[in-house]
Amino acid sequence: MAQVFLDTFFNEKDIAQKCAWDALETLACRFRDSVTKVVMPLLIPKLRSRDMSEQDNAVLALKSLAKGAADLVAPHTSYIFPFLIGRLENEAIAVGDTVYSWSHNAEFPEATHLPDIETLQCLDYTERKIIGDSESGMLSTGPAERHQLTESRGANVQFTALMLHPDETLRSESCLVLETLVRASKSTNTRDSISSKVAIAATHAGANFLLGNFCSLVVTLAEGNTLDRQWTSAILTGLLAHLLSDDKDFGNAIELQLVETATTVVCSSVASLAPFSYFISTYCMEVFIVPHDERLLTGALFLLTGLIQNLGAEARHSFSADRHHNTFESIHALFRHPQPKAVKATLYGLLGTLAKYDVPIYFLSEVLPLLHSELDTHPHRIIEESALLTNVLWCFANVVKYDLGG
Repeated sequence: MAQVFLDTFFNEKDIAQKCAWDALETLACRFRDSVTKVVMPLLIPKLRSRDMSEQDNAVLALKSLAKGAADLVAPHTSYIFPFLIGRLENEAIAVGDTVYSWSHNAEFPEATHLPDIETLQCLDYTERKIIGDSESGMLSTGPAERHQLTESRGANVQFTALMLHPDETLRSESCLVLETLVRASKSTNTRDSISSKVAIAATHAGANFLLGNFCSLVVTLAEGNTLDRQWTSAILTGLLAHLLSDDKDFGNAIELQLVETATTVVCSSVASLAPFSYFISTYCMEVFIVPHDERLLTGALFLLTGLIQNLGAEARHSFSADRHHNTFESIHALFRHPQPKAVKATLYGLLGTLAKYDVPIYFLSEVLPLLHSELDTHPHRIIEESALLTNVLWCFANVVKYDLGG
């Protein structure tokens, strides 16, 4: 019966469509499990339809179903969002209203359902992309890494699979989801429509995504074409902005300390991916050179620091030798643009890491003049930042002692 009403809803207009809509909502209230099981598999393909009117109707049907069985519909949101939000990028109010229906009728889960057949096919492609590729020599993953990637399955798998899917439309739509969530959450026009419960759930989903799927993004940065790299970089930027946002809706959802821990964990998980250090560092350099939000900048500094800490000694030496020019161009940029104390403290932490972890002695010749100029220009910082500077200089002194044979 639910399928009949759904067919009527999509194929008829005006009064017949309205009656089918009301009937669907009533059925969803009365026969929650069975209706949801029947209707959801039919709705999801229609959300992906290239026919805009069919997509519009699917959104309406989804909202109707959510009113009657929100707790059963909500677990599907991680699969629906890439299409729903991508489709309605410029209609954030409609997205907010739809999310509002879910959030006010049920708890919004983070990751609760298994992928369907089509998603599993995407996942198969994703795992070949991440794990397989031994013939190309680009990746070297053992049982531990393979297990870790398998453990990251859940709602976030859909995003990863779609971002690596051969179909350009699917890639584009999945790329939009996090950016749109961020924009919608900050918009004064939609703030009332999107509840804090959804905002917090989205933040946690972003944290899980960063931890579980960073390898996928790095692979795409390494192997993708120019367009692929552009949207992957946008995802990374969106993720960090999302996680580090100091917007009041997100303020209590995630702390900066958690991000510091998360980036260290992420870098530990990609320690065997030394060939990709170039692409990770390139992304960080772009964040450093172009003026960014303070917390986004701090997150990128954490990311680069964690990368250097978790690379092996040989890879670190190669990394610093190959990248030292861009690294210091970026550090110069940070010194040229006065940053709040939190950013400067993290910058000194990065300098200390560069000095501590087997970085060649020629770094001294570039860093010390920077520090001297900084203190000469801003003498009051000698007191404010003496502990940080002492740590950096202590690290450099140990490098000198080591390189000069004690």
